[in-house]
Amino acid sequence: MYRTGELDTKIDVFKEVKTSDGIGGETISSAVVRRDIWAKYRPLSGKEMERFDKLVNEELAVFVMRRREDISDEHYIQYQGLNYNIVRVPPTNKREMYMNVYVETGVAI
Repeated sequence: MYRTGELDTKIDVFKEVKTSDGIGGETISSAVVRRDIWAKYRPLSGKEMERFDKLVNEELAVFVMRRREDISDEHYIQYQGLNYNIVRVPPTNKREMYMNVYVETGVAI
């Protein structure tokens, strides 16, 4: 159980939107789903590896926030200038106050 004061981080949630460019292609842009959601950031694991002659850092983390219905694995979270791809939003009971959103960063979104 979390106390409200533990949700001390503000995050923004975005969704990628594809629009036609009029000549048979698509343009990908980001649309805001929700801004300034209070959450608790908890890093789970991280690793550093070489990929295509480049050093890459990957991190797995979880954001704990008040339960809401408008966030899914089709979205991504922006926190401290980094984009975190949502990989899992476990189902919650309607009586539960909080939800966990599992994310990863360091990979292409």
